[in-house]
Amino acid sequence: VAAWSTFVSYAIAFVYMSRSLARDWPIDWQPRLIAKSVAASALMAGAVLAVRAASSAPDSIPMVVLAIVTGIVAYAAGLFALGAVTARERAFLASVLRRGRDR
Repeated sequence: VAAWSTFVSYAIAFVYMSRSLARDWPIDWQPRLIAKSVAASALMAGAVLAVRAASSAPDSIPMVVLAIVTGIVAYAAGLFALGAVTARERAFLASVLRRGRDR
């Protein structure tokens, strides 16, 4: 109940604010990017469910860690495979990783 009431209240606030600010601050929704993110999320959910279904002890600490790692890898792979991450974003990510490695 708390999650749904929070979702509904944020949705109402978002609709009100976006309509109030639409003229001064237009939002570019990019529906193709949203669809790609939803598809990557579905891929991630399927991968995590498959890992959990394959385990005899899905709630053990190692299986929870494996499910988390699987989810991260599947989501990232989905975003890259669907082209949701641009070349500029990939270059930025590479530079951040290089800086972190050089420290």
